[in-house]
Amino acid sequence: MRPGQPRKKSAPSRLAQLDQALAPLRRYIPYLQKAGDDVLPPGSEANVRRLLSHAREVADEPLAEEVLGEIAGMWPEADDGASDADTRLATSWQLLHRLDAVLGMPVRRPPLRPVQRVRPVVPKPVPVKQQASKLPTEAELVSPPPPKVIWEGRRLDLALTDIRLPYDWLEPLEARGMSTMWDLLSYRAAEEEILAPVHGAGRGFPPGRVAVGGRVRRRVTRLAPDGTTTAEIVLFGAGPLRVVWHRPFTHEDLAGLIPGDKVVVCGTSSPMEGEELVLHDAQLAFSTAGRAHVLHYGLEEAEQTYLDVLAAVLPELQSSDDVLPTALVQRQGLMSQGEALRVVHTEGSIRAAARERMAFDELFAAQLGRSFMGMQQSTGERGVSHAISHKQIGQLHQSEALSYLRDDAQLAFEDIKRDLYKPQPMFRVLVAPSETQQMQVAIRAALMVAEARSQVLLVAPDRGTARALYAHWEPIFTEAGHASMLLEDVAERQQREALRKGDVALAVAIPSFLQKPQEWRRLGLVIVQEAENYGANLSKARALRTPKPDVLVIPTTTLPVQRMFDAYASLDISLLTSPVRPRGAARSRTFLPEERAEAYNAVSEAVARGVPAVVAFPTTREGLDLVDLEQAEAWARAIARKVPEGARVAVLHSSLPVPEIQRILNDFSERRVDVLVSSAKVEFLAEVPKGTVLLVEQADRMPPRRLLELRGMVLGRGTMHMLLSEALEDEQRKAFFRDLHTGIEESQMVQRHPHYFEADGQLTGREQPGFRWANLGTDMALLVAARKAVHELLRSDPGLQDPKHARLVRWSRAVWPRIYSSSNPLPRPRKAPVKRRRRRRRKRSVGSKS
Repeated sequence: MRPGQPRKKSAPSRLAQLDQALAPLRRYIPYLQKAGDDVLPPGSEANVRRLLSHAREVADEPLAEEVLGEIAGMWPEADDGASDADTRLATSWQLLHRLDAVLGMPVRRPPLRPVQRVRPVVPKPVPVKQQASKLPTEAELVSPPPPKVIWEGRRLDLALTDIRLPYDWLEPLEARGMSTMWDLLSYRAAEEEILAPVHGAGRGFPPGRVAVGGRVRRRVTRLAPDGTTTAEIVLFGAGPLRVVWHRPFTHEDLAGLIPGDKVVVCGTSSPMEGEELVLHDAQLAFSTAGRAHVLHYGLEEAEQTYLDVLAAVLPELQSSDDVLPTALVQRQGLMSQGEALRVVHTEGSIRAAARERMAFDELFAAQLGRSFMGMQQSTGERGVSHAISHKQIGQLHQSEALSYLRDDAQLAFEDIKRDLYKPQPMFRVLVAPSETQQMQVAIRAALMVAEARSQVLLVAPDRGTARALYAHWEPIFTEAGHASMLLEDVAERQQREALRKGDVALAVAIPSFLQKPQEWRRLGLVIVQEAENYGANLSKARALRTPKPDVLVIPTTTLPVQRMFDAYASLDISLLTSPVRPRGAARSRTFLPEERAEAYNAVSEAVARGVPAVVAFPTTREGLDLVDLEQAEAWARAIARKVPEGARVAVLHSSLPVPEIQRILNDFSERRVDVLVSSAKVEFLAEVPKGTVLLVEQADRMPPRRLLELRGMVLGRGTMHMLLSEALEDEQRKAFFRDLHTGIEESQMVQRHPHYFEADGQLTGREQPGFRWANLGTDMALLVAARKAVHELLRSDPGLQDPKHARLVRWSRAVWPRIYSSSNPLPRPRKAPVKRRRRRRRKRSVGSKS
């Protein structure tokens, strides 16, 4: 053969051809054995005969032809589906193993043994006469009756005591608050152990806790004289590895492993019997991307008992059985409940889809319980139906008095329009990362109601906010041709008369205005802005007389999930997700009291570059100025001496007339004012000049919600400096001011610093729901979806009296005590009252004849 010429491949030997022909049969028989059914699937016997015929064509040894003929005799031509399938499979496998040993072929797997299945013996029914004549013995009276119910993976509200489990398993679980199947299966692991890399069986790996992967070669279970059970498997990769553990069950039923299964186990490696490595205390793990995941539930001495119960009940869990309606699960794109419960316990790594389903179930159950308590009070109420028109809004867009909405704000506005058109009253809460974004949607709803010849009431949380809102809304309504009125205190006689005659389309008031009944010509919409004690002003607005006006609630701070359950349990939610400003870190700095001169030098340098500046002062809790007008003007004169000569300085004070406040804000927006010294609220400015420098005086004395509003005013368009009145000593307050310099959203600020916002008067003293899977700061979209689904369900079946909802009611009543542990039991849903039409009697004429 010449150099470089390819070598001709030699033909495989007859023995190698036989080994290759028997390979499909060696894989197919264990597959049928693993299925574990008494009756083979249709077509299985035909497949076995086809594989045998191919192997018999290749076999040329007399012994091979004899053994293969014996195997073929066990699989007749007629597929009768006999019940001795396990015996035929095991015998065929033993004959193949004997053929490999005699011919000298490599032994791949040990022979399988037939499984002897125990069939339950059904006792014959005893005639009624014999039962009546037979008296029970004393032993029968003393012995407790056996459990009547087996779980079978169907009812999640079933008590653990109704399942056939040993008592020593139930006692430690009940001590940890697990009384139902939902409590057991929805328990979240406290820790997830990740081991990397996953070593191959038989190869060198370091001592200690490691993860090893390979295929099962054989499995042995030993029972010691003291009653302890020890299981052992041999993994085969590059070489054999013994794996030993002391219980037959961990996360999965290890008794179901058969030779050839590929597994990943985690355990402690140590040498045993010379140089051989043995893996002790093994646990099955789930492997992803070369890493092994093991769940630890943090139950201490009850950890293994919990795993044993999981191994006993998870095989009975049915993925197709779901307590939620099938249409709802498909519409939301959720994973099935059974599959989610299995994934979070058996795969180790909690996938996003499974966690989302578990969180949705918790939010749905909590919302359904809250709806049972307070949602049905608005059923059947008569409201005001409004004609929908876009004429005035389109004109204001052309005159640039209104800017166009973003996509999520436009979707929220479409939901509001749909509710305004209905004759039933609207009760909706508008949640957004910016108060300006909420007001853009609310002012459009108010304009649409005013165009339909109805009146609008805007309730501000305090006097200062009322004056600021009136200064912003009044020019827009005047341009649209509607009259406005500011009601800072009790309405006077002329104001009450204007409201009664309908001469005023927009009235801006404070919460005390709702305490006394007022006479309206046609009140169609109430917009409630709440800053503290969320839900108090809402209850006053809902108490207005029939016909009920539509109610739109605007919280000043982005509320976490638990606030929505307490304050606005029966309201629809419109969620605005996109921030009003570009995201990113804010250009800001915090100045200490001794750095006051440096802070004002930054303002002076900005004005010298032609950049406008705002100096904001704190206000009282009622939103009023801390300083009077003369002190504010004196402060403005002192600032005018620090800025370059010729710079224009203006003072914004809440005591100024509203037209003067509007003129000052307009001059600042049009760059006719260089420095705006504001002792009142200025964060309601919809747009500020680009590059504006904001200096917050005494920032440590301002409420956290106002600091977030001021930051949102300049975020992405300017710089924010905070001047402290005293040095910060508290580490929590230092962390809060550090986060203010970043561009994180308001909802994350509330989640990171709940103590700081609780001190601001938000819903203290109320029980908060205890969720395991729902994230209280980031699952607002799931809450909106769950609330919408609950409202649709209760509108179609207000009392949930339909028999198809019986399981859903039982499940929600079982889940409720875990979410609200100290609350009263969940009341049973009431059936909505049915209004009967009143029959009218036909009047008879006086001269009619009978």
